[in-house]
Amino acid sequence: MGSEAGEVGCSSHVQVSGSNGRFVPHIRRPVVSRFLALVAVVASCAFVIPAFSAEQPDDCQSFIDGFEAYKQKDFDTSQGKLRGVLEKYPDSPLRDVVLFWLARSYYKNGNQLEAARYMSTFAREYPDSPLLALVEDDLNGLVVRYEKGELLPTLAGKAAPLGG
Repeated sequence: MGSEAGEVGCSSHVQVSGSNGRFVPHIRRPVVSRFLALVAVVASCAFVIPAFSAEQPDDCQSFIDGFEAYKQKDFDTSQGKLRGVLEKYPDSPLRDVVLFWLARSYYKNGNQLEAARYMSTFAREYPDSPLLALVEDDLNGLVVRYEKGELLPTLAGKAAPLGG
């Protein structure tokens, strides 16, 4: 896994630290830095996904499947695959990106409660992640509301009590 020249697998997952990614919805981050951070994430995924082989661990394959479903806007499948990684491999080195994309999948699918819950977990567990710069202001606002204990709509549009 990742040992052949030019081959990159899930084990090449890079964590960069040093940014202060606290949720502050009233501060707008520059569009250019968001764009560059998104390009970096997409570029890293471009190396991970084609390099999959039978040697890749199951958590990596499930993440790849979930991310591919997200890209195809199949959010229900994406959520199932990504939740599976968290359930089956709670100590996976991919946990940070799984939480991030799972929160985004719920957000894109309209489930504000689950989006806020997973993004809140991501921010709490990985406060220095550069991915925090990519979080939409609306999703940041949902996290703030979630952490205050406000009721947020689920996919069905009904507010659900927070267990947060």
